[in-house]
Amino acid sequence: MVKSDKKTSFISETEGSRLNVVTTAFKPQVLISFNKRLKETKDLADKKIKLDKFIEVKGMKAVGNHLTKFKVKEVTLTHAIGGDESWPEDEAEEILETEGVCLM
Repeated sequence: MVKSDKKTSFISETEGSRLNVVTTAFKPQVLISFNKRLKETKDLADKKIKLDKFIEVKGMKAVGNHLTKFKVKEVTLTHAIGGDESWPEDEAEEILETEGVCLM
């Protein structure tokens, strides 16, 4: 891992790309609510996803994961702001050191 002061955008500049939810929780979870007014999603139940199981660590040029291919009404965090479970001390320190994260 090479530390750099260069700013990097992690949201694609492709039309429609956006950031819906941000969390620093150890084991984050989201609830995806589908738009029930649309024909393709009217019968879909809302979906709860454990993001730590769904998303693998990726490099900066990776495209990412799609939570769903359907139209989404809302994405909601289902855990407390700090998370339901604390980061393990050794893992949190290792991430901060290797990623060059600066906490302000």
